[in-house]
Amino acid sequence: LKEIIEYQKGAVFKSQDYQKQGVGIVRVSDFEGDSISLDNIYYISNEIADKNKKVRLKPYDVVITTVGATAGNFIRIPVEADGYLLNQNTVRLRTKENNKWDQIYLFYALKYKNFQEFLLLGAQGSAQPSIVLDQILDAEIAYPDNRREIAKKLFSMDQKIHLNTQINQTLEQIAQALFKSWFVDFEPVRAKIQVLSDGLSLEQAELAAMQAISGKTSEELTALSQTQPDRYAELAETAKAFPCEMVEVDGVEVPKEWEVKRIDEVIQKIPVGKKYSSKTAFSEGLVPILDQGRSGVIGYHNDKPGVKASIEDPIIVFANHTCYMRLISYDFSAIQNVFAFKGKECNLYWLYLATLGKQEFVEYKGHFPDFLIKEIIVPPEELTELFGKYVKESFSKIFINDRENSNLAKIRDLLYLNY
Repeated sequence: LKEIIEYQKGAVFKSQDYQKQGVGIVRVSDFEGDSISLDNIYYISNEIADKNKKVRLKPYDVVITTVGATAGNFIRIPVEADGYLLNQNTVRLRTKENNKWDQIYLFYALKYKNFQEFLLLGAQGSAQPSIVLDQILDAEIAYPDNRREIAKKLFSMDQKIHLNTQINQTLEQIAQALFKSWFVDFEPVRAKIQVLSDGLSLEQAELAAMQAISGKTSEELTALSQTQPDRYAELAETAKAFPCEMVEVDGVEVPKEWEVKRIDEVIQKIPVGKKYSSKTAFSEGLVPILDQGRSGVIGYHNDKPGVKASIEDPIIVFANHTCYMRLISYDFSAIQNVFAFKGKECNLYWLYLATLGKQEFVEYKGHFPDFLIKEIIVPPEELTELFGKYVKESFSKIFINDRENSNLAKIRDLLYLNY
């Protein structure tokens, strides 16, 4: 590597200099998969950034962690982090020719060389492994003349994966916004209450609720009744399902006939069968094994799956120790402290969004996570099913994109190994 790359160690930034805006800092804790998460980025002032220009990052830079439990992890800097600064306990690798495709190729060459395992074999220390810079510089990779062609083909697949991921994030955000409107802000209910308090009719209150649900004006709804009568009838049915009054239940204001329940009262636990671990997982196999983090799959096995799931019949999975929750649409098994459940007299998509964000780990004496004792506001089953109809298509697209991403990743890996 020392023949083809230049390196730069990360700088030390003081926590008292962190702020909400400015120039972003990439820390080891921001690493996620092959890239970084932009969700919890810290920032510093432009003045401090100007004094640390040497650690400024460019898109596609390769960054390696050098100290601690994550030593040897490496990621590729995304375009969104252009100009960010590199924090301590890391080293940046950049090709001397400073060519985009050489840089992109470098990442793939390291990834498929099992570079992390190579570095850890020579790491110093056991409690806190430390990567020596010479280990990195003396490592060898294939560097063929057609490396840029290889990089372009592999990167095109990663771009499609990235696009699918962005689409999925947008689709889920749309579903979350609708959930908030219906079940947090109670906009259809409040629209009805306002109209009735103004002395208008129940029919006009229903129309106001339809407007709140659809975001359409009265004139647009009239036009919809002519052009798409089925869609109009569906809106009317949904609006009718919302009550016209708010009441207090256990000190909480909720729509009339809605209830406040513990989460464990509205879920149905799904047994996950045999528990697996990294020691019993294979790199290839028929059934994926879910871990506790964002990466999702820790490996595979060839036994019967612990849980059956599909696009039409997904399952909610919760990881107790990382508090990570996701919807799964394929057969799977799991490691310890990963749980699965469905809704009991409520729609699965409603349940997923109703419990999302309420995860919190507290050591549990039984066999199920503590966050399930938290309370949520539960509408009648009919309304959760109507909500499910509205968001089902979005989640089905998310599942399809996830499967495409998985297939693209496998094809990308096979392509590199066959060059």
